[in-house]
Amino acid sequence: MNTSDNLTYGFLDESPNLQDKSAFFSIVIILNTNPDEKSYRSIFKRIRKNVLKKKAKEVPELKFAYSTHQVRVKILQAISKRPIKISAYILDKAGRRIPDTPENYGIVAGFAISEALKKHPVIVLTFDKKYTKPKDQEEVEKITLKVIAKVSKKGVLQFKEHADSKTNSILQMADYIAGAVSYKYNKNDENYWEIIKELIEQEKKESWPDIKAIFKQ
Repeated sequence: MNTSDNLTYGFLDESPNLQDKSAFFSIVIILNTNPDEKSYRSIFKRIRKNVLKKKAKEVPELKFAYSTHQVRVKILQAISKRPIKISAYILDKAGRRIPDTPENYGIVAGFAISEALKKHPVIVLTFDKKYTKPKDQEEVEKITLKVIAKVSKKGVLQFKEHADSKTNSILQMADYIAGAVSYKYNKNDENYWEIIKELIEQEKKESWPDIKAIFKQ
């Protein structure tokens, strides 16, 4: 396979925290052929300049969880006009409390990435820097690759980095998209999801007991 001909860049984020009390955990991957996050900064610059109140302009990073309804809508509308695709993966926790360990996170990420690989045969992936310790990041990557080896019939995954969303506009976009998907499943509210639904090329839901059993095989 000539990987350069099929290369897609992926940017992965989640909502909410894996061990949160919510019934569903969502991972989204933004997929595009342009990894230059600078070309997406204008989305957030315009919001800071034109929408945020004076005190709010000083926050270091715009996050879905802490934004007003107006800001969420404006950012999602801006995202909806960009040439990207979205792969959404929703984990039904089935009433379980799932510890937010690198292994558990890697399991869910592995299944989420396997779905994206069905349409994008070569993905260079950037994780949101959920874990700051290198050994935890390495564990996430190891488990992710283990899952993909089990369940993905095709596709090549390359890790680029675990990046700080404060300095990466594409990861900030992924945060808002993950929030919109989470609202659909955890709050039964599709209003945010409706704004970006045309960008979603796949949206799969699986249960924690099912994927954990596959991982243990």
